[in-house]
Amino acid sequence: MSKNQEVQKIKINIDNNIEYHALYWQSDQFQSKIAVIYYHGLNGKTKIVKPLLNGLKQYDFYAIEQRGHRGSGLKTSTNVKKHIKDIDNIVSYLKNKYDKIYLCGESMGALYISLYGYYFADKVSAIFAWSIPFYPKDIMKEKKITKLKIFIRVFLCFIFKWNYYYSAKVDYPKLTSSKFLLKLNEMNINTKSSCAEEIAIWKGSLKIKRLFTHYQPCIPIFYWQGGLDIMSSNKLLQKIQKKNYINSSLIPNAMHILMYEPGFDMIVQFIQKYINSH
Repeated sequence: MSKNQEVQKIKINIDNNIEYHALYWQSDQFQSKIAVIYYHGLNGKTKIVKPLLNGLKQYDFYAIEQRGHRGSGLKTSTNVKKHIKDIDNIVSYLKNKYDKIYLCGESMGALYISLYGYYFADKVSAIFAWSIPFYPKDIMKEKKITKLKIFIRVFLCFIFKWNYYYSAKVDYPKLTSSKFLLKLNEMNINTKSSCAEEIAIWKGSLKIKRLFTHYQPCIPIFYWQGGLDIMSSNKLLQKIQKKNYINSSLIPNAMHILMYEPGFDMIVQFIQKYINSH
């Protein structure tokens, strides 16, 4: 990375006094007409986006801080439509600047951009999503005891207003094998806002399950899931693959946070190849 090219912290101001915070990388290609927008997970941060950004530096790149997270400037919400509207605000704002916009997302971010792909399909060229957290009823069908324990810990945090620190300390190693992420673990966050976001995720996961298994999106949606991901269901993925409305793949030995798991290079290469050929 040259001295002139650095990842910048920016603010995107939308009408009605809505402000989004993001990390921005400007491509060294003169007047780049392609933008990639990334949305992180529930306890993710824009600053962990490096593995994805390193492979996509030929395009302008935006990593958006999602509402309810530190630095986002927006209040948390249980309303799925608000999260989808946030995406539309950003896409609509950037649409005049770029010929093509592609959405990438992990976990909660993957869920919302996939829903966006069904409701606002004419505004983006393709969607690349991984590690969608499906509804607890679906994921508890596999390894029931482990997943039930995690669910109970989260539920007790919500009922008794406990902080997520203990639950995070116990559960986070099950989401990633990355020593960097384990060291960076920032899941000690406000219980009230975290639970509000989880409620929104559960609502949205029911919607995306129905869409993935009943409807063909108007634009390409590519989805990847780790075979060891405790937040997703391999059986549900098989059903999605059988329906074949979206392009879905299993990364056998990967966990939940795919950006730091084996096989992510393959995903980045696929995204590069797809964008360059379309």
